[in-house]
Amino acid sequence: MTQTAPITEANPTVEEMEARVARFRHLQPTDDYVDSGMPGCERTTLRVLGHRPGAPLAAEGFHMSLVQCEPGKAAPLHNHLTQEVFVALTGRWEVFWGPLGQRQLTLEPWDTVSVPPGVSRGFRNVGSETAWLMGMASGHEPGTINWPEQVRAAAASVGITLPRPTNGDIDMSAEKRIQALGLQLPVASAPAGNYAAAVQSGDLLFLSGKAPLPVDGQLPKGRLGQEYSAEDGYRLARSACLDLLAVVRRELGSLDRVARIVELHGSLNSVPAFEDHARVLDGASDLLVEVFGPAGGVHARSVVGVASLRKGVPLTVKATIEVKRT
Repeated sequence: MTQTAPITEANPTVEEMEARVARFRHLQPTDDYVDSGMPGCERTTLRVLGHRPGAPLAAEGFHMSLVQCEPGKAAPLHNHLTQEVFVALTGRWEVFWGPLGQRQLTLEPWDTVSVPPGVSRGFRNVGSETAWLMGMASGHEPGTINWPEQVRAAAASVGITLPRPTNGDIDMSAEKRIQALGLQLPVASAPAGNYAAAVQSGDLLFLSGKAPLPVDGQLPKGRLGQEYSAEDGYRLARSACLDLLAVVRRELGSLDRVARIVELHGSLNSVPAFEDHARVLDGASDLLVEVFGPAGGVHARSVVGVASLRKGVPLTVKATIEVKRT
């Protein structure tokens, strides 16, 4: 259930709030981005929110840094456990992604892009002047940066050794990822009729459909393309998927018993003209990749629009999961 912040008497002093201010003039460049020594990757990074003492402000739910690059300079392809957001503050930036960085888009000032977990990403100043970019990584602990082998080889060719994550970094469990992402699973909702929330047959766990979680005690109601936009739907699908994960944890005892997500299906209560079904179901797909990583979270899927759903909810999602053998 979505919680509402209570109105309290909290009233920090000016001194206490001043301690939570990062003055730009006091920020110091960090020297722990080893890849910034590679030719073409020189850049200045000012850490703002993160782990102290490297950052003046402690990370509570996300990390934030400011990056300055001269024209043509870049951050090479790299990866995090969690979502990363880039905001162009000045100039023009190219954000590239994929196994070889073969796909890209351009950001103008104040444009923002969100890169999902499991996708290698990098950025480059493609303007004619020195420019600033803001980067934010979600979660209390985004994990150790990792680089694809071609970036490691390029670094090695100029005498730079990029650290390799430990097995613990690479194989972070689903339960630890949930914690790192700052997610809290709800109490799994009860079935709405005469059926089971989950049935296991052999190594497969079949999950019944789940609607988005209630807000202030009320189930969301309405249609995609009418009461809800595609972006609303994305958030609603993510909410419904949290309930699916709660069922998995209840049935298996731990999300760490999931071998992989096999299939995801979405049913959208949508108007006939609605066409953004894929974007809506991405809300659930992205969450599954965040929690189980690319190896365990990427799945087959289908999504359809329907004329109506029980109690008027905007969507339901269901999944099939492979369970690890004990």
